[in-house]
Amino acid sequence: MPTTLNTDLFVLEPQNVLLAVVGFSLTIHLIFKRYEPPSVIIQIVLLLAIPCLLSTMLFAHMNAFKAFIITFATYYFTLCSSIVLYRLSPFHPLARYPGPIMCKVSKIWLAYVASKGKQHLYIQDLHNRYGDAVRIGPNELSFNDANAVSAIMGSHGLPKGPNWGGRLFHNPIRSLIAIQDPREHLIRRKPWNRAFNTGSLKELQPLLAARVGQLVESVGKQEGVVDLSAWISFFTYDFMCDMAFGGGSEMMRDADPEGTWKKMEQGLSFALWLDHLPWLGYYAKVVQAAASDSFEFRTMAIKRIQERQRGGANRRDLMYFLTNEDIGGEQPVTRVLVADGILAIVAGSDTTSSVLSNAFFLLMTHPKVYERLQAEVDRYYPPGENALDSQHHPKMSYLDAVINETMRMCPAVMSGSQRTTMAGTGGKAIGSHFLPEGTQARLHFYSVQRDPRNFSDPNSFWPERWLIAGGHMAFSEKLVHNPNAFVPFSHGPANCVGKSLAMSEMRIVICQMMQKVNMKFAPGWNPQNWERDLEDRYVTKKGSLPVIIEKRG
Repeated sequence: MPTTLNTDLFVLEPQNVLLAVVGFSLTIHLIFKRYEPPSVIIQIVLLLAIPCLLSTMLFAHMNAFKAFIITFATYYFTLCSSIVLYRLSPFHPLARYPGPIMCKVSKIWLAYVASKGKQHLYIQDLHNRYGDAVRIGPNELSFNDANAVSAIMGSHGLPKGPNWGGRLFHNPIRSLIAIQDPREHLIRRKPWNRAFNTGSLKELQPLLAARVGQLVESVGKQEGVVDLSAWISFFTYDFMCDMAFGGGSEMMRDADPEGTWKKMEQGLSFALWLDHLPWLGYYAKVVQAAASDSFEFRTMAIKRIQERQRGGANRRDLMYFLTNEDIGGEQPVTRVLVADGILAIVAGSDTTSSVLSNAFFLLMTHPKVYERLQAEVDRYYPPGENALDSQHHPKMSYLDAVINETMRMCPAVMSGSQRTTMAGTGGKAIGSHFLPEGTQARLHFYSVQRDPRNFSDPNSFWPERWLIAGGHMAFSEKLVHNPNAFVPFSHGPANCVGKSLAMSEMRIVICQMMQKVNMKFAPGWNPQNWERDLEDRYVTKKGSLPVIIEKRG
C-alpha cells in the first residue's frame, strides 16, 4: 500500500503557535531597537508579512479571518507591550531623566502637542516642573541650560538629528540646514558664505531699500484697518525671491493669488509630524495627500528656479553663488539648487517676518518704548533724511536693543534644533549629563531666553536691559544678563548664515516705518489675540495684526 504523509505531525497546537508569534514579535522589537530599517519593503515584511505567515499556522484550528485577528492582536500587543515596558524600565539608557510618561513611551504624544501649535509652552512647562534636562521622547532630551549651548551646537557639538530626514521625506539630497556630516556642511556652506559676505550684502542694499520703500508706501496708501503682519509677510517673501532668484514674486503688488504663503505655513505645520515621527517620511507617496501643501510649495519653488536658470543672472543673487558662477566652478545638480532655494525662501522670509511683526506688536503694546525708539529714529533720520540708508544704524543702540529684546522674547525658532549622538561616537557629555549613542538633544531656545537665571524679569519687554549690558545706560540694581543664553540665530558652525542680512533688513524696515507712519491697534481688537495666535511650527507662525496706519507730517 502507498504510504501517506501524516500532516498532523506538522500542525502545532494553538498555544504553541501563539508562543511562536510572541517570540517573533520580541525579536522584531530587538531588530528595531538596534537597527531601524530604512527600507519600506523591510518594514512591511517585519510588520505585516511575518504576522500574515504566522497566522497560516492557525488555519488548521479555525477559519482564516479569526486566525488573522488572533495572530495580529497577539503580535502587536506583544510588540507594543515590549516597547512600552522597555522605555519605562530602569534599563533604558535615559531612565534617569524625568519627564511625562506619555513622552517616554512615544513621540506620538509630542507630535500631537506640536500639532496644536503650543509646543514651546508645553516644553517650557516641562522644564519648570522637571528641571534643566527633560525627557521629551523615548530617546530625546530637551535642555534648558545656557551652559549646554556650545556642547550641543558649538564647533565640537552634535550633528543635526534624524528629524530632518523625516521633514524632507528622507530625500538623499538635503538642504544646507539639514546636513549631518560636518565636512559636507562646510563644503556646501561656502557659496552661502560668499553670498552673504560684506561685499555681497552691500550690493543688495539698493534692492532691499526699494522693497522696503514699496512696503511703507503700500501700507501708507491703505484705508481703514491694515493687517500689518500680512503686509510684512508679502514684503519678506518678495525680497527673498529677489535675493535668491533675481525676482519672480510681487505679493506687495498683487497680494497672494496662488496662496503661496498659506501653502508654505501649512506645509511647515505638517512637517512637525514628520519632525517628531521621522519614520513617516518613508511613506512620502502614501501621505502625499496630507502633505499636499508641502509638495505644492516645492513645485512653486522648482518653477522659480527653472525660470531663473532659463533667464540667467541679471544680478548677483543667491543662485549666482550657489551655481558657482562667481568663481567659474562646477554647477551643482538641480536637486541641490531646489533644496537650497526652498531653504532660502522659508528661512529668509518666514523668520524675518515673524520677528518684525512681533517687534511692531511689542512696540504698540509698550508706548514708552515706542516713543523712545521714535525719538532715536527722528534724531538720526529727521524728515527729509533718507531712512533707507543704513549709514546711521551702527550708532542706533536703542534700535538694536528693541530688535534683540524681540528676538529674546519671541525667537523665530522657539523649540531649537534637534541634534544627535551618532553611532560609533561613544556618546557625548553635556555638562553633568551623558548622552548615549543614538540620543537626540535640543536646546529649548524659548525656555533658555526666558529663564530668570539668564535675564532679569525675563517675561517683560525691556529693551533697556541691552543698553545696560552694553554699557550705554547706567543701572543701580543688579542686572542678570547672560549673553550665552541669547541664541536667536542658533550657534556654532551651523548657525544662520543670513544673520547679517536679516539684521539689516529689520533695521531698515523699522526705521522707515517709524519715520513715515504712526501705528496703533485697530479699535476693538484685543492685543491678547496676538499671543494666543502665535504658534510654534518649527518657525514661529503668527496671526493677523490689525492696525491703523497714519502718515506722519
